[in-house]
Amino acid sequence: MGTWRRPGAAWLADPWGRAEYRWYDGVSWTEHVAHDGSIGHEHDEAFSLLVGPVARPSAPPAAPPALDAC
Repeated sequence: MGTWRRPGAAWLADPWGRAEYRWYDGVSWTEHVAHDGSIGHEHDEAFSLLVGPVARPSAPPAAPPALDAC
């Protein structure tokens, strides 16, 4: 059985569901988000109007979401 490896930097589904995608830098989730083709920072006022109010999660996910095998 293979060893689990952390995914590299990529746009992945936002684990908190506040945007379509969130940038995972290969180590941790960032504030960079994308929704309906727009890219921005989670706390930008213009971007928050697109995705609605942002509430901070009580705790980040324990691990990045599982990637579907291609």
